[in-house]
Amino acid sequence: MGAKIGLGSVIRRGSIITSPFDLEVGKNCIVHGSLLSRGGIKLGDYVELVQNVVISTQSHDIRSPI
Repeated sequence: MGAKIGLGSVIRRGSIITSPFDLEVGKNCIVHGSLLSRGGIKLGDYVELVQNVVISTQSHDIRSPI
């Protein structure tokens, strides 16, 4: 079980990906940043993430008072 990477997509050297089992990347994407995907990340087709971009998701319940 690993990340789902669409046809024609590229993960550039130097990218940081945590929890790749919760990552989906669409077709013809370029990722050159940090994806901290503990809560899951789904990128559509034709998405480009450039250097120094960080997308972070969490897995906690947002309705929790803690």
